[in-house]
Amino acid sequence: LSSSSAASDVYKRQSTTTTTGTTTTTGPIALSWVEATSEAGFSARMLTASPTTSGPDRLWVVAGVPAGSPPAPYNDVWYSLNGADWIQATASAEFTGHYAHTCVYFNNELRLISGIKTGPAYTNEVWSSSDGIHWDQDPDPAFVARAAHTSVVFDNKLWVIGGLGPMATAFFLERVIRMTDAACDQEHLEMIIYNAPSIPDRTRYILGLSKDNPVPPMIRIGRILVEQGVA
Repeated sequence: LSSSSAASDVYKRQSTTTTTGTTTTTGPIALSWVEATSEAGFSARMLTASPTTSGPDRLWVVAGVPAGSPPAPYNDVWYSLNGADWIQATASAEFTGHYAHTCVYFNNELRLISGIKTGPAYTNEVWSSSDGIHWDQDPDPAFVARAAHTSVVFDNKLWVIGGLGPMATAFFLERVIRMTDAACDQEHLEMIIYNAPSIPDRTRYILGLSKDNPVPPMIRIGRILVEQGVA
């Protein structure tokens, strides 16, 4: 998609079955995608989250934002058993509109994590649902507000990794200091932090709401850090 477009189409990856002697294996066909539907039941959107659940197997679409200005994020929830036919679980969940969030399936519940909500405003909210219809807000998590992050389930734990947000750098620095086994100031790690609030808003650029490209200044700052010995 371009930075100013949104879509409601769904594609699936084909698989192939190969038999060699008495062994049968199934795997993906390289670069072979098939359109499941050109227009699903949900409105065209971007920066959504699409977790999967089991028992029965379902593919979900949770919130997101349409193209246009100002952002008007959705708080609807949809699911499908085959990727082609979509059913609306709720038109208006208990959480406000979200985009650039994540949503994963953990402990038999869908978990919507952080993102940018109606406002717009970065948030660290976490919402849980066992059916995709009714959502409850979890207690405030330890991490700060963020968006465009990654959330995964690994080793029977739910992990929230990285992301963007106004306090992300300060929080990262604090965590490094607190987790460093240092008996005095001189034993702490050497770090260089380049705080550059002049970088254009990346989310607005992705959504097509601004023509100010954040990539050139990010490259320039990266080169400055390399010159300072950052690796």
